[in-house]
Amino acid sequence: MDDSIEADLLAARRLPFAAEEPAWTDRYVVALSRLEPALVPARAAESARRAWRAYAWAHPAVVAWLEHETGPLDGD
Repeated sequence: MDDSIEADLLAARRLPFAAEEPAWTDRYVVALSRLEPALVPARAAESARRAWRAYAWAHPAVVAWLEHETGPLDGD
């Protein structure tokens, strides 16, 4: 696992995250871009919108990592 993502995941247990949509999606996109450096910005934005609608209650770095490993969590 990428060290920076691992640090985000470990921090997710201890640190609160911003729950408003712009901050949440920004953190999600940053985490996802670390996992997929060649990710097209439009695809990252769409993934962030989809993830926000389904999983805004969860830590954005965790959602990004899970989606990277397993695919979209909402089944789309």
